[in-house]
Amino acid sequence: MINSESSLRLVIPVLLFVGAAQGFLLAGALFSLRRGNATANRILASLLLIFSITIFFHTLAQFRPRLPGEPPDAWAGHSVFLLFGPLMFLYAKALTTKGFRLQIGDSIHLIPFLAFCLLYQLVRKLSLPSAFSGPVGAGLFLFMVAQMLSYLLAVLEILNNHGARIRESFSSLEHINLRWLRLVTMGQIVIWSVAFVVEMFKSDPRRINVVWLLVSAFMYMVGYFGISQPEIFTARIESGESTGTGEKYGKSALSAAEAELILKRLEKMMKSEKPYVNAGLTLPLLSKQLSIPVHHLSQVINQHLGKNFFEFINGYRVDEAKRLLVDPKMRNLTLAAIGFEAGFNSVSSFNSIFKKVTSTTPSRYRASAEAAVSPKPAY
Repeated sequence: MINSESSLRLVIPVLLFVGAAQGFLLAGALFSLRRGNATANRILASLLLIFSITIFFHTLAQFRPRLPGEPPDAWAGHSVFLLFGPLMFLYAKALTTKGFRLQIGDSIHLIPFLAFCLLYQLVRKLSLPSAFSGPVGAGLFLFMVAQMLSYLLAVLEILNNHGARIRESFSSLEHINLRWLRLVTMGQIVIWSVAFVVEMFKSDPRRINVVWLLVSAFMYMVGYFGISQPEIFTARIESGESTGTGEKYGKSALSAAEAELILKRLEKMMKSEKPYVNAGLTLPLLSKQLSIPVHHLSQVINQHLGKNFFEFINGYRVDEAKRLLVDPKMRNLTLAAIGFEAGFNSVSSFNSIFKKVTSTTPSRYRASAEAAVSPKPAY
């Protein structure tokens, strides 16, 4: 038992060192990446670099004794927490805002970090390490928790708004959604909360390393996804900033008669030309085919049909898939092939959207249709 515990205490720091090295490599890869969103890549690279440096020195500090009068080493490492939230926030903004550039005003997010650094240096200079173990230390912990969670919740809000916007212009989301970042952010909220609870109860520092490993794993997940994330803005997003349909189109000059005419032309094209079978169909592309301004087409779909572009197009795709699933001539096609024929660009999106619209899966829908037309056995 003792040997296994000793081995664990040795293995975890080694894993942390490996994780730090991994972070340095990811940061270097992101800094040198030439494709995609350059601003977002640099923000994420900076975050990974700072975090990896912190892990490295946090682990290294465990192999040397603390000097008399020296403030706890953990507090120096904790200062990076005050950078983590702002950098995650700016990274999410850079990913979801076309043409995003860092401005002088963004430096306001650094104020808590700089203030903490000044306080830390003051404590070191005055040789008051006990200040970090009393009410001041507890207050700093609470502030760090509040700041971290506030920024992470703000990231979730940005991602939710982004998800609503892209549904206004895109019919397929596989290559532009940020679901991975939402999941990672939620995981970070849970793990950082646990990390602070562990710290508050003054647990064994080597046990805290386990929490650092979990946090590192989530951090490097962001790095890997960031490298593989393609350019988000492959087409113009026309939804605007407001979420209310009435407010968004309040200044539109489109009359009711013009809207009715556009709606008829749209429905005619959807039935006769089936543009929805193009998996890459976007709102700007459809407006070009109809020779109708993008914002007018968006307004008609939103106000007169009560749907966003994503729901509108995929509704037609589901209807097409239903027709193909019951067509005797299509029995030789697999479910995946039928999904692609209907305009879906992946099996997962076909299954999820079909089930959301029909409350059943494509396979069950086909089986039910075949059972309905099969001759019943005579008794």
